[in-house]
Amino acid sequence: MLKALELPPPKGCLVHGYWIGIDGKKMAKSLGNAVDPTQLISLYGADTLRFFLARNMGRNEAKIGEELVQHCYVSILSNNIGNAYLRAVKMVERYCQWKIPQNTLSYMQL
Repeated sequence: MLKALELPPPKGCLVHGYWIGIDGKKMAKSLGNAVDPTQLISLYGADTLRFFLARNMGRNEAKIGEELVQHCYVSILSNNIGNAYLRAVKMVERYCQWKIPQNTLSYMQL
C-alpha cells in the first residue's frame, strides 16, 4: 500500500509484547482464554484496569487475568497508594489545621 501511494517503507517496526493468560498460554479467542476488559472494568473500574495494563505490559509478554487485576486493586492501589494518601491527609489535619500550605520552594531549590 505504501508503494502504491509512492511513500517510503518504514525504517523499523515497533512491536509490543503480548498478553498471556493465567495458564501461561498466549491469549487468543480461538483458545478461549481471552479476558473480557468490560467485565474487569465493571468489577474494578477503568482506572484500575488502566493502571494494571500500564504497570505490567513491557516489551515482552505479560500475564493478565481477573485474579491478577484483583491483586493489583487490593494490594497495590488500596494498600500502598491508599495508605500513602491517608497518611498525607492525616498530616495536613494534624500539622496544618486542614489547610494545605503554600509551596515556598521552587523547583530549582530542590
